[in-house]
Amino acid sequence: MISIEKVRFDKCCLCISLQFGAYVAAIWFAIWNFYIGGLVIKNKDKPRSVNAYEGSAGIIIGVFYISLGFAALCGIHGIYYKKAGEVKVLTKFAFISLLVYVLFSIIEIILLLNVVGYQKYCRSLNPKHPLYYEYCYPFARWGITFAVGVIFGGYLSIVLRSYSKKLKEQTPNVFVADMTAIMTNTS
Repeated sequence: MISIEKVRFDKCCLCISLQFGAYVAAIWFAIWNFYIGGLVIKNKDKPRSVNAYEGSAGIIIGVFYISLGFAALCGIHGIYYKKAGEVKVLTKFAFISLLVYVLFSIIEIILLLNVVGYQKYCRSLNPKHPLYYEYCYPFARWGITFAVGVIFGGYLSIVLRSYSKKLKEQTPNVFVADMTAIMTNTS
């Protein structure tokens, strides 16, 4: 059985350098998290809309997403200067972003189906056509969006992790090298 921890790429999309792929992934995570954070904050007063969390919860969740966006910007800095530590932090934040996306997507569909009611939600999508709710399938639409988001986000997370490991292998461990030099000089 293949462990997800052992999955590693040498190139992004089979033909792009790993560093450029990591740039694209970091930029994507920055844009995505800033967008979702802004959307959640903007919709905090519309509890019956998708991507909306009421009141202060909306602000807290929105600020959390925006902070993930700033972490991605710091990761872009680390990719540019080839700093393994900053890229590793970005990799962890990208994975956290993906987990948060999965968690909030599941909460969203549960709320949509149980609290808001999918027929009310479907009517709100197109109020001029009262029978629209009869052929609106929010779970199918949610499921497709969810699957594409998880696959795409997971792939980009693996690209970032691969680049982080590559940088770690290329960066000498300065502490060990210094200690080795000290030990050989004292002997």
